[in-house]
Amino acid sequence: MFDPYTNLKGRIPSFNKGKEARKELALGIECQKKKQYSAAADHYSKSIYLNSGSSDAYNNLGVILRKQGHTQTAISCYQKSLDINPKNPGIYSNLGNALRDLGNLKLAVTKHRKAISLAPNNPECYFNLGLVLHDLGYFKDALKAYEKAIYLQPENTAYKWDKALTLLTKGDFLNGFNEYEIRWKLKTNSLRNFTEPKWTGQSLKGKILLIYQEQGFGDMIQFSRFIPMIKKRGGTIILEIQPELSSLFSNLVSADKIFKKGDSLPNYDFCIPMMSLAKILQITIKRIPLSTSFLITPPTNLMSSMDQKLHIGIVWAGKQTHKNDKNRSCKFKYFIDLFSIPNTCFYSLQKGARETDIKDRGCESLIINLAPQLHDFKDTASAISKLDLILSVDTATAHLAGSIGKPTWILLPFSPDWRWMRASTASPWYPSMHLIRQSRPKDWESVLKKVKKKLQRLTFKK
Repeated sequence: MFDPYTNLKGRIPSFNKGKEARKELALGIECQKKKQYSAAADHYSKSIYLNSGSSDAYNNLGVILRKQGHTQTAISCYQKSLDINPKNPGIYSNLGNALRDLGNLKLAVTKHRKAISLAPNNPECYFNLGLVLHDLGYFKDALKAYEKAIYLQPENTAYKWDKALTLLTKGDFLNGFNEYEIRWKLKTNSLRNFTEPKWTGQSLKGKILLIYQEQGFGDMIQFSRFIPMIKKRGGTIILEIQPELSSLFSNLVSADKIFKKGDSLPNYDFCIPMMSLAKILQITIKRIPLSTSFLITPPTNLMSSMDQKLHIGIVWAGKQTHKNDKNRSCKFKYFIDLFSIPNTCFYSLQKGARETDIKDRGCESLIINLAPQLHDFKDTASAISKLDLILSVDTATAHLAGSIGKPTWILLPFSPDWRWMRASTASPWYPSMHLIRQSRPKDWESVLKKVKKKLQRLTFKK
């Protein structure tokens, strides 16, 4: 009869080898500190093999598995850990975080509330609860949770950062952009060293202001609308941008001089990062400038005059290095059903590693790949201007399309980036943009079904 406790060499392991189990647990912790996750998992597994009653080993293994993307398996480890030690608040927090990863938000809330009941003075428990409440759109409750975490640990900038994002998402731009300045104290950010002081809104008459690059392409495109407002205050404006944006920004008349990041900069009197302009200008939803020509003048639509088809550009994925790419990017397979809609012609504006999705799915004859012709953002803007409609997930291409007034349907995850806010199908940033949101986490299939119905109505009118 097969003995499940017998290994391949026929030896029966002893589950009373507490010393060896503790040693493996300690080795796992050391490897985890060094970010040697595979080795750490091996040690934790050995510790469990030697002592299946180790709550810490199961919990720590769950942490590693979640980091490796094995979230469902991590949840099983956390459950095992709780079976052994049901009064440990840290395990409930870990379980809640894993459930949040999978989009099981309401169950995640119950686990975080349980953690708080067991550790009412632990700031991390309140913070984790706040994150899930934010995802659910319960902003008032999320802010209360963040405030409690900040009260308990006021020096923690991560808590203040997510509070800022929640304020922005709920549309409180005045307080949100003020709190947004905490980003420079995050461990993941570092304020660049400049010789001249930061501009705080004082007079620019006779002065030179450097507005310098920060964050991504989409952020720079979105916030460039504020530069004409700054220019009206007088003075000379120097703008630093990423090299990839240089040709696109070359017609930005409100910037007196434009430099690529890495170039030697001329003398200036003050400097400010691009994303701080909204705070200086005291931007509210009603004060967002809605001009669609702050970068380039929207050209005449060329393709619609050529035939009766609807010419549609699509982008399904952003950069994989983006911290939230797993939620904002969509699998190409969900777009394929759109290609069968009569009187449509699809064009791929997708750049990067995901370009190959077209060939991998055998769709070369169903969509025209424009990527080889798109060398910079000005090329992309030119291509967009000739199309009737853009379908895009949350990427710089969506910002670009919106900035030139092109009809754009942006496909959003259940809990999107702050700038898209919640609930509304319209964007205060881009009048030509229509927002199509997930009704539940991870559900791209229903989003693309909505898109298909809307496209069918459009093509019928054509």
